Amino acid sequence: MLRKLNLLLLFLCLSQIVFAQAENALPEKPNPPRLVNDYVSLLSPQELTQLERKLVAFDDSTGTEVSIVIVSDLAGMDKAAYTIALGKKWGIGGEKNNGVLIMLQPVGDKKKKSFIAVGKGLEGVIPDITAKRIESEEMIPAFKKGQYFQGLNAATDIIMGLANKDFAAADYEKKSKAKGLSSGIVIAIMIVFFIIVSFFKRGSASHSIGGSNIPFLAALMMMGSGNSGRYNDFNSGGGDFGGFGGGDFGGGGAGGEW
Repeated sequence: MLRKLNLLLLFLCLSQIVFAQAENALPEKPNPPRLVNDYVSLLSPQELTQLERKLVAFDDSTGTEVSIVIVSDLAGMDKAAYTIALGKKWGIGGEKNNGVLIMLQPVGDKKKKSFIAVGKGLEGVIPDITAKRIESEEMIPAFKKGQYFQGLNAATDIIMGLANKDFAAADYEKKSKAKGLSSGIVIAIMIVFFIIVSFFKRGSASHSIGGSNIPFLAALMMMGSGNSGRYNDFNSGGGDFGGFGGGDFGGGGAGGEW
């Protein structure tokens, strides 16, 4: 019994040492403070500025800190442990623990990874299942196309809307399901269109729509594109970010791979 206890204590000590070493490998808190930190130069300067301004303005108006970090490796940790540990180390969020950290690892030999860590104070309005839907609906489809800014921009729009209680998680779920159904209908129409064109083989597939000469296929794609899901426009405001407020994370969130 004593031997088993000693082995357990040794294992716990080794685990703490390994975790401490991994934590030391985490990036230090940015100086000067920034909400968007790209350590692999994935985004253009214009894209960085646009995201930073939007998130700073949101922080100024609501006190909620939504941050993005883009890294090359996870210091030997899994995506959830890394993101949560980094959120704690930086203290993302304020006294209400109302912080959100989006981690993106877009490089490496294995699968690319992302994770949304939700602060303790926001777990009620951004539950794990909703964070997972944001990953699968807003982020990963865009990331697979190399559209990293678009995916991050859309995800932060949804997170900001939820955090500010502009709409509830259930409303977002309904909207995303309806969006998927609409896209499916557009694809079905396009397939039927190609079948008809292939069957009749009558020259051009262009049609006049509303007095214009827009190709029919292009018109269908325009019908399916719709709005990008932006609930608030914070792009024009916001000054410099004053620094993280000491928030904490309890393990809420979700991640994905592609």
